[in-house]
Amino acid sequence: MTNDSIFFTKAQEYRSYSPIGVEQPHKFDIYFKGMSTSFSPKKISNLSAYSIQDINLSSNGNLLFSMTDDDSGSFFLNTRNFSVSKITTTNDTLRNCMLYSNPIMVNNGLILCSSSYQLVVIDLKARKEKTILPSSGSHFKCIRYNKKTDLIYFTKTTDRGVIHVVDVNGNELRTIHLKL
Repeated sequence: MTNDSIFFTKAQEYRSYSPIGVEQPHKFDIYFKGMSTSFSPKKISNLSAYSIQDINLSSNGNLLFSMTDDDSGSFFLNTRNFSVSKITTTNDTLRNCMLYSNPIMVNNGLILCSSSYQLVVIDLKARKEKTILPSSGSHFKCIRYNKKTDLIYFTKTTDRGVIHVVDVNGNELRTIHLKL
């Protein structure tokens, strides 16, 4: 995969599974397209998932994403052999790995994500989860990490027009209020 490539999701069907439900996209997979080539997009996963979101390219060329399906959580997709591996931790006593979403790479060894109303960091080598911010009754979303400042930026589902800022230890919490 090169720097002029894009990864995206595509649903295999668009329908309603219930007589009272609205039509929705279903059976998602991940696709790859080289921008400087004329070939059609190539399907690189075989997940047929209920939803796939938050696709990020890691520094080693693998994709990091979250998925909702029978086996929900955050995953890596190896872009060389297209194998998929779930991110799990050894100190996960409540099956929170099923709720890992909005994953963001800090570096090759650390991932930030939301987990059951918490903001957590996952040490991939030690396979341990550490809470950065505990539950406040809101989901953490739109999580971003700035390597230069070593700060985490995020929004919450209950806040409108507010960006929260914290370091990886949960310190220096402040808010940025946007005019809407």
